Amino acid sequence: FTALARDYETARQMALTNLSQRYNQPFEHLVERYCLLGTAEQCLEKLQTFLAAGMSNLVFSFTCPAEQMAAQIEWCAAELLPHLRML
Repeated sequence: FTALARDYETARQMALTNLSQRYNQPFEHLVERYCLLGTAEQCLEKLQTFLAAGMSNLVFSFTCPAEQMAAQIEWCAAELLPHLRML
Protein backbone atom coordinates (compact mmCIF):
# COMPACT_ATOMS: atom_id res chain seq x y z
CA PHE A 1 0.00 0.00 0.00
CA THR A 2 1.29 3.45 -0.92
CA ALA A 3 0.28 6.97 0.10
CA LEU A 4 2.39 9.84 -1.20
CA ALA A 5 2.09 13.30 0.33
CA ARG A 6 4.14 16.41 1.08
CA ASP A 7 4.71 15.07 4.61
CA TYR A 8 4.62 11.78 6.46
CA GLU A 9 1.66 12.52 8.74
CA THR A 10 -0.62 13.54 5.87
CA ALA A 11 0.22 10.32 4.01
CA ARG A 12 -0.20 8.25 7.17
CA GLN A 13 -3.64 9.71 7.85
CA MET A 14 -4.72 9.19 4.24
CA ALA A 15 -3.67 5.52 4.33
CA LEU A 16 -5.17 4.98 7.79
CA THR A 17 -8.54 6.38 6.73
CA ASN A 18 -8.60 4.51 3.42
CA LEU A 19 -7.53 1.12 4.74
CA SER A 20 -9.72 1.28 7.86
CA GLN A 21 -12.75 1.97 5.67
CA ARG A 22 -11.77 -0.54 3.00
CA TYR A 23 -11.31 -3.43 5.43
CA ASN A 24 -13.75 -2.25 8.13
CA GLN A 25 -11.19 -2.54 10.92
CA PRO A 26 -8.64 -0.29 12.61
CA PHE A 27 -5.26 0.02 10.94
CA GLU A 28 -3.50 2.30 13.46
CA HIS A 29 -0.83 -0.27 14.25
CA LEU A 30 -0.40 -1.57 10.72
CA VAL A 31 0.07 1.40 8.40
CA GLU A 32 3.62 2.17 9.51
CA ARG A 33 4.64 -1.45 9.23
CA TYR A 34 3.20 -2.35 5.84
CA CYS A 35 2.74 0.88 3.89
CA LEU A 36 4.94 3.21 1.91
CA LEU A 37 4.09 6.58 3.41
CA GLY A 38 5.20 10.17 3.06
CA THR A 39 7.38 11.90 0.55
CA ALA A 40 8.99 10.06 -2.34
CA GLU A 41 12.26 10.00 -0.39
CA GLN A 42 10.57 8.47 2.67
CA CYS A 43 8.87 5.86 0.50
CA LEU A 44 12.19 4.93 -1.11
CA GLU A 45 13.76 4.48 2.32
CA LYS A 46 10.92 2.14 3.33
CA LEU A 47 11.30 0.21 0.06
CA GLN A 48 14.93 -0.39 0.99
CA THR A 49 13.82 -2.01 4.27
CA PHE A 50 11.39 -4.22 2.34
CA LEU A 51 14.18 -5.24 -0.03
CA ALA A 52 16.47 -6.04 2.89
CA ALA A 53 13.70 -8.26 4.29
CA GLY A 54 13.58 -10.25 1.05
CA MET A 55 10.98 -8.51 -1.11
CA SER A 56 11.33 -9.59 -4.73
CA ASN A 57 8.10 -8.26 -6.31
CA LEU A 58 6.44 -4.89 -5.97
CA VAL A 59 2.85 -3.88 -6.69
CA PHE A 60 1.66 -0.37 -5.91
CA SER A 61 -1.81 -0.09 -4.41
CA PHE A 62 -2.56 3.54 -3.65
CA THR A 63 -4.48 4.26 -0.46
CA CYS A 64 -6.06 7.60 -1.18
CA PRO A 65 -9.45 9.09 -1.98
CA ALA A 66 -10.62 8.19 -5.49
CA GLU A 67 -10.28 11.77 -6.72
CA GLN A 68 -6.56 11.71 -5.85
CA MET A 69 -5.75 8.41 -7.58
CA ALA A 70 -4.52 9.91 -10.87
CA ALA A 71 -2.29 12.37 -9.02
CA GLN A 72 -0.84 9.56 -6.88
CA ILE A 73 -0.05 7.48 -9.97
CA GLU A 74 1.58 10.45 -11.72
CA TRP A 75 3.58 11.33 -8.61
CA CYS A 76 4.76 7.73 -8.27
CA ALA A 77 5.77 7.59 -11.94
CA ALA A 78 7.71 10.83 -11.69
CA GLU A 79 9.25 10.54 -8.23
CA LEU A 80 9.51 6.83 -7.31
CA LEU A 81 9.81 4.72 -10.43
CA PRO A 82 12.96 6.40 -11.79
CA HIS A 83 14.79 5.48 -8.56
CA LEU A 84 13.73 1.83 -8.35
CA ARG A 85 16.51 0.57 -10.58
CA MET A 86 19.01 2.00 -8.12
CA LEU A 87 17.59 0.05 -5.18
